[in-house]
Amino acid sequence: MGRQDDEIVLSAMRTMGIEKLAESPLRSLSGGQQQRTYLAQVLAHQADLLVLDEPAAGLDAGGRELYLQAINDELCRGASVVVATHDIQEEAALCHQVLLLARRVVALGTPQQVLTRDALLETFGIVVTSDQKRLHVLESQHGHDDKERLGIDKPRLKR
Repeated sequence: MGRQDDEIVLSAMRTMGIEKLAESPLRSLSGGQQQRTYLAQVLAHQADLLVLDEPAAGLDAGGRELYLQAINDELCRGASVVVATHDIQEEAALCHQVLLLARRVVALGTPQQVLTRDALLETFGIVVTSDQKRLHVLESQHGHDDKERLGIDKPRLKR
């Protein structure tokens, strides 16, 4: 690695707020610090395409904010970013296009077009809405464990 590489790595570490952890063994870090480290590694590659699976998992509020800003910066740089997540707020904050999957394409489009009550209910089985004083959870049959629909027999008890 040359001097420019060192600068790129340090910049990525600063972006994710982990520059003070540079000399710490990875296994000595908390889960959130490890996740920030992995995200800094991704950023240091300066790739044109970032593919991330649950990248905000384990991040505290500060780490999540740094992550969202870093991904926004990557998008502004011209990178394409693909994020697999179950976090609807993350999708709404990041995405130009959203794809909801539940054994099929449920919806594809902008967050405003896709993150609707009906599409979320079909995809996740629940939708959380709120009014001034209460949270409301709307549920439907979700299907991840729907063995009948998949053609899998339910186990039978032996007597």
